[in-house]
Amino acid sequence: MFLAYATESLQLLESGTKKTKAMNSECAGVIDLAYIYTLGIEFVPRLVRDFLQMNPELDVKFRFTVGNTQEIIGGLKEEKYDLAFCSRKEEERQLLFMPIAEERLVVVVSREHPLAEKEEIALEETEPYPQIFFTQSSGLRPTIEKLFEQANITPNVAYEIEEDSAMAGLAARDFGIAVMPDIPVLKYLDVKTLNITKPVIERYVYMAQVKERYQTPVVKKFMEFVQQRQNALVGNNLL
Repeated sequence: MFLAYATESLQLLESGTKKTKAMNSECAGVIDLAYIYTLGIEFVPRLVRDFLQMNPELDVKFRFTVGNTQEIIGGLKEEKYDLAFCSRKEEERQLLFMPIAEERLVVVVSREHPLAEKEEIALEETEPYPQIFFTQSSGLRPTIEKLFEQANITPNVAYEIEEDSAMAGLAARDFGIAVMPDIPVLKYLDVKTLNITKPVIERYVYMAQVKERYQTPVVKKFMEFVQQRQNALVGNNLL
């Protein structure tokens, strides 16, 4: 019973020590960055590499955590992370969300599926087929549910899963079809991606932070770097 309290105390002590040390340095420190699964293959590695290459004078170390939006937001509020890239939660009033990129949603089917002969699709055409859905904890779940509401159909949810590449793997083996982000791993799986022509919906990924929480100089520099790239990213496909 005491272990849980001791672990929490050590985590808070580590966070306080890190931030106290970083307050004295403009050029060195650690950035704890959390992000959703879809960003792990290309987006975050490319963004962080560009930041480090453009700022060679900085001695910055990144600690990465991958998870779903619900877990990430919980970690932000508990000071486990400095920043996060995730979905937006309207009810999280203590967090500040800034859009950083648009994420295109597609319908993913196996190569043997009857819909695989198409290049694009209206969502209402998917109604007869079993669907693979994100779990309730996923930040994408409300967006996809809204998409089906706009199409005025009720999806036949056969399976639920949390992680995007695992969802694509199930679709490739014909467990069902999936509405999901157009992530790079889809290029290497035996699937067909169909553009959604109707309804049209915008899906953004956000940079999230706790309002009015102190950020170290190196975290601020990384935030500024992301903000400077915002105009180039928003309005273009994320991946």
